[in-house]
Amino acid sequence: IQLTRQSGPEIIMQTIHVPAGQRVELELTDGTSVWLNAGTTFTFPNIFTDNKREVMLNGEGYFNVQKNEKHPFIVKTEAYDIKVLGTEFNVMAYGRSYLFDVSLLKGRVEVSDQVTHEKISLEPDTRAYIHNGKLAKGIIENYDYLLWKDGLICFDDEPVDKMITKLELYY
Repeated sequence: IQLTRQSGPEIIMQTIHVPAGQRVELELTDGTSVWLNAGTTFTFPNIFTDNKREVMLNGEGYFNVQKNEKHPFIVKTEAYDIKVLGTEFNVMAYGRSYLFDVSLLKGRVEVSDQVTHEKISLEPDTRAYIHNGKLAKGIIENYDYLLWKDGLICFDDEPVDKMITKLELYY
């Protein structure tokens, strides 16, 4: 039996847990900037290799991804994957809640259901969300919801029960 060992950097998965009431900003090794909201768990490698850049998100993250057409950036959530080539977008995918939303500000992303393999492509100023248990597409109606990365939680004509649910996620 002959064993060979590949030389090169060792890939180590790192995980960040953001406590309630906190936010975290970090830069990944490929230059991608990520803001993580309260109650979020984010797992990422210490270095990206093998023609893909893949991270895992349970919670809410705002991504400004460095463009690299040969190495797509993939955000995996509990039920959906978001494939990116270079763009700016927000993902809300807390595993313990019914909330799922991808809002695209710049570039292009593709959201795919891990079970049904249904795919939705987004253009700037559009979003993917859950409607009646299925993935749906629409326009971004209120950009204030993306201000959480600046420390602001905004509500616009939302019922109290939805406001409480969001506050429970963050605090």
